Amino acid sequence: PPHDQSVAGLRAYQQAVLASLGGRDRDVPLAEKAEFFEWQIWRYHIGPHGQAMPRLNLPEQPGEPIVYGYGADISTWNGALLAALSHKYAVTRDARTLSHIAELLEGMHLFFEATGQPGLPARVVLPTPNAATPHVFPAPDGETYHYRAEPAKGTLTQLVVGYAAMMMYVHPDLPEPIRSRAHRDLISLVLHLVRHDYQITGLDGEPTRHGSLRPQILWYGVPFQSQVSYMLVAAAHEFPPDHPGQAEVIHEQFRRLRDRHPYWMPWWLPPFLPRPQRFPRSQILDANDLNHLVNATHTGLSLELFAARREGREPDAELLRQLGETIYWSVERLDQQRNSLANFMCADLFADPRFLAAAARRNPDTVEQRLDVLLDQGVEQLRRFTLDRFRWEGLGYVTDTPNWADDFRPDSYLWKVEPLLAFEVTGPPTSMLYSAIDYLHAYWLLRHAGLDSAPAVLERHAEVLDVQPSRLEEARAEIR
Repeated sequence: PPHDQSVAGLRAYQQAVLASLGGRDRDVPLAEKAEFFEWQIWRYHIGPHGQAMPRLNLPEQPGEPIVYGYGADISTWNGALLAALSHKYAVTRDARTLSHIAELLEGMHLFFEATGQPGLPARVVLPTPNAATPHVFPAPDGETYHYRAEPAKGTLTQLVVGYAAMMMYVHPDLPEPIRSRAHRDLISLVLHLVRHDYQITGLDGEPTRHGSLRPQILWYGVPFQSQVSYMLVAAAHEFPPDHPGQAEVIHEQFRRLRDRHPYWMPWWLPPFLPRPQRFPRSQILDANDLNHLVNATHTGLSLELFAARREGREPDAELLRQLGETIYWSVERLDQQRNSLANFMCADLFADPRFLAAAARRNPDTVEQRLDVLLDQGVEQLRRFTLDRFRWEGLGYVTDTPNWADDFRPDSYLWKVEPLLAFEVTGPPTSMLYSAIDYLHAYWLLRHAGLDSAPAVLERHAEVLDVQPSRLEEARAEIR
């Protein structure tokens, strides 16, 4: 019933849905799982201010209110949800999805409006006070919000991953004034970074703690920061502002980063110096940063491929090679991650023969073999997501090998979690509920990129995919 947002109500419904779909999470069709997770987000996780709240507590009794919990990266994961829905809309052209995107963009605008500083998004905005949200924003509509500023580089990464996908695949179909406001929010974010020398600058005029995105130190490119900086500027350049002065500032920065991407080592440096483009395979790069790095690189390259199609030209092969080094070396590391999203991003790019030729000149056959493994792992990971998104009482522990989603508890965004973490249930479920933005982000990229029809995927996972028998036979013949 509409008034019943209780723990017992949702748990009973989850169990009924699972029973109707076969009784085992791994056997639920991926599309049905995506539909359930999106339904849950819009019924429970969209707060009164229009933002997706990844973590919350459901009431014990029907008619009682939901309690939205603090999360350090709420704006970050709203950006990921925007990307997920944008990929979905590119596949389905569904009116309900377009409505959800419009609603989410309205809520995300509050991240920018709350701080009062152009282009500085709040990291968290809550409708109720919290010790971790010290600033107060009295909104024009009379509502009072409490927020934390201090966005980090990962915050901007996921926000622009979302806004860039929205601009490429959804923007022309959005109603006014939402369309124009979302574009202005993207432009303001990029201009803030450029005008503060690629350092996210807080309300006090000082760089935020984790906000440096300077593309290089002296002549040496900084891997993560270079890719994120390029992505941000490229997104604003491909969808420039109407203001001529702002457009010129963005164009100049784009030309500088594109002509000599600082991630690339100058040819004249000695070969024994460590090459930053190989950094993604380093064991010192944690799962969170590797995920953000692949996300930023995929979006930056997708913008180039999008622009080439729109302008009727070939993509810049040198740019594909320079930025693509990140993807090339990430493939080597990702088989230890079971990160569906990053796996699909790599496979999406390498499916383009022009990118494969530019970024995998050394050993394209080996890369394609690795991608088959990553695709298989990525879909298997999605199959392991449970419909039950409640947190249970239990203990975390570390394993020697990477884990699947059902080895760990639900998280606000699994792709940032170290893959060696596992969880042992020791008690009953709690009232704390997590969204599945992580699943939706990976699943709809899989669909948008057409990777669900790859032979390696169909051979192992056809029973949970919407696939015609003839296509399955073609895939099996190709494998043979």
